Amino acid sequence: MQPSGAPPPPTLIYLALNDWFSSTRLPRYLSRAGFRLVAICTPASPLLQVRHFEHRAVIAPEDLTSTLEEVTKRFQPKLIVSADEGAIYAVHALQQQCATAPATISTALRALVRRSLGNPEQQHHMLRKQRINEIAGGLGIAVPRQRAITLPREADAFAREVGYPIVLKKENTHGGMGVLLCRNAAETVTSVFRLRAIGIPRRGIAKYGVGTLAHIAPLRSLLGAWRGQPLIAQEYVQGTPAFRTFVAREGRVLAGFSAVAERVNPPPFGSSTVVRFVDNPNMARAVAALAEAVGITGFAGVDFILEARSNRAVLLELNARVTPTNHLGSLLGTDLCAALMAELTDDREIASARPPNALPVLRTVALFPSELMRDAASEYLVSAYHDIPEDEPELIAAWRTGLPQCAHWLRSIPLLSVADT
Repeated sequence: MQPSGAPPPPTLIYLALNDWFSSTRLPRYLSRAGFRLVAICTPASPLLQVRHFEHRAVIAPEDLTSTLEEVTKRFQPKLIVSADEGAIYAVHALQQQCATAPATISTALRALVRRSLGNPEQQHHMLRKQRINEIAGGLGIAVPRQRAITLPREADAFAREVGYPIVLKKENTHGGMGVLLCRNAAETVTSVFRLRAIGIPRRGIAKYGVGTLAHIAPLRSLLGAWRGQPLIAQEYVQGTPAFRTFVAREGRVLAGFSAVAERVNPPPFGSSTVVRFVDNPNMARAVAALAEAVGITGFAGVDFILEARSNRAVLLELNARVTPTNHLGSLLGTDLCAALMAELTDDREIASARPPNALPVLRTVALFPSELMRDAASEYLVSAYHDIPEDEPELIAAWRTGLPQCAHWLRSIPLLSVADT
């Protein structure tokens, strides 16, 4: 119970526009830290099955600004927490509107957007993979060599400088989508075509025909001269995927933890499905420097590769939004939600270190439901801590109901966490 005369707990807007299951996990821990939560989501969002919200606004994306105005006036939130890619891009677009047409946005909402994103002078860098690489490199952080390309033959020329294989990346993508490995010139031409394919005819050609055509030298030359949307050609670093998950305010990291990906889906660039916590001071220092440079506020994660030969942490990209592991810190005694509450209320006792909530030996976590969907017979489902939201049966039921027909058998599979073994 809140003491008499104490200020009300801070309110957060939890914004989700992509209907990701991963966005459902953090609200429980935000609520446990003492936050009042208001959800803004779409009609298909799994957040509708999450019980930790004081209020929900179910919207069409075009109604976001008016809904934010209403919720800001009613609840006086401290921050907007962007739970997915759609959310963070929408908030950044709103920041642009605040800058270019301030009269169209209320003073209260402009202030809220400013608090939620951090340093406005750096906002245009935050979502660009190429620029984050350049900023990190300028800070002395290890990054892959890269080059912006518009022609497939430019990517091949880059590859001949740094050595095959290389990686081709498309901006405004996530979770390994829009990232392709190229082992030779034919694959480079094919990958450029695939990343740029828009519309059914070109996607069909990209999927079924371009790979064959690219192995025919004259046709490969023609495809190699096809100019289009800029892409990023990047040096491929062999090693283990890793990341650091954190929460920050105005570029100052409040708390964070590091992990390596034991399994990803799909390989080699997909999202983590099994993670193992590690202590890596180099990753921690790199994230602190990058966060300060871009002035970030909120929950985020930075992806790395731990280089196979040297174990050096090579920074790949910044995810300036909630990630699928932001809620796991309490397993280590590093509660990101408590750290944010301590920052917003100036109560440092809240964020003091606490004993881990799981047994110390359980430093490996199978993420739910991603590891189950990768391999329902995975050894990690019983040997690791299986992160099932056991206290939210409505959420599990909604996940089962929403499974595609090809995975219908998962609707009846027993869910077993390590606590049950």
